[in-house]
Amino acid sequence: MKKKVLYCASNDIHIKNFHIPYLKFFKDNGFEVHLASHGGMSFPYVDMKWDIAFEKNILSAKNLLAINTVKNILEQNHFEIISIHTTLAGAIVRAAIILAGKRNTRVIYTSHGYFFWNGGPFANWIKYLPPEKICAGVTDCVIAMNYEDFALAQKYKLCSGDVELIPGMGVDLERYKPYDNVKKRRMRQCYGIHENDFLVIYPAEMSRRKNHRELLKAFAIFLNHVPSGRLLLPGDGLLLKENLALAEELEILERVMFPGHIDGMEEVYPMCDMAVSSSISEGLPLNIIEAMACGLPIVASRIRGHIELIDDKRNNCLYLPGDAEGLARAMYDIFRSKDTLKTISIKNIEKAEQYSLEKAKERICAIYYKNM
Repeated sequence: MKKKVLYCASNDIHIKNFHIPYLKFFKDNGFEVHLASHGGMSFPYVDMKWDIAFEKNILSAKNLLAINTVKNILEQNHFEIISIHTTLAGAIVRAAIILAGKRNTRVIYTSHGYFFWNGGPFANWIKYLPPEKICAGVTDCVIAMNYEDFALAQKYKLCSGDVELIPGMGVDLERYKPYDNVKKRRMRQCYGIHENDFLVIYPAEMSRRKNHRELLKAFAIFLNHVPSGRLLLPGDGLLLKENLALAEELEILERVMFPGHIDGMEEVYPMCDMAVSSSISEGLPLNIIEAMACGLPIVASRIRGHIELIDDKRNNCLYLPGDAEGLARAMYDIFRSKDTLKTISIKNIEKAEQYSLEKAKERICAIYYKNM
């Protein structure tokens, strides 16, 4: 009988952005690949797609139905490996495993950033750490993407086996590269952006965690010093209307672009001048690595995930979360550092190479082999 793997994430966008190479890995190694995520997309290398209606609010009653659905899948199939990604899918799928019984299956949970962290809100620790402790008994391996999560998983014994550290899920560096000046001008014309605009980008889901409010307030201050500034905010989410309203209230809406979700970000980053992240919690953010690979200077909040990637002694800038004025100053410092931007660009491209798809895949596949 053919070996089976159940690969899980909360939604299809996550699968599309991170996981296709690893679906291929299991297919190439003779597995029948089952995928559990939410959405109507289809994917290569997948033999069976289960659309699980994961509800973003982890305490929603609808997630009880999702647990029962996954439990039924587990009772009807025997999986040699279950690979789980994202906090939401991690809680629901492992709850289903507890109810259905583990049946000699290797369960591997990859944390893309725990929702509790050193210095984080006490409420987050109360809400998110106990479920991780409960699920630890059915988790054979935890994979972390940053040193803090790695240490937390070890300290609180969040699995029964090994805790592993990886360099993220990997960025395809063949896709993410800088433009020369001619192509940069041409691409800006396509998007209606003047060649003299100072273009700042923050691609992220419109959510509380991504903290667009702080960036919008900082950008309003930044515009007082740099009237040529433009802010590009690709992404969808529940807070899109709220962020639009704030930009209008701050009287900066004509300088801020909300294009929604963009496929093909490799065409967008290189026409920008700076990348920013005001997030309050990250694992190892793909958007920062992609921007660095395209040679952009970075301004970001001083949080786990960012501090692994950004060396602000090399003229990137980290600021303390909650300090919109500090964020505006950091952005202005980068703007004024035009004479060193070439050096920053080279250093960031070199840094991004440490998180290439090739290197990440080698490490992640070694962990999967270890658990086969």
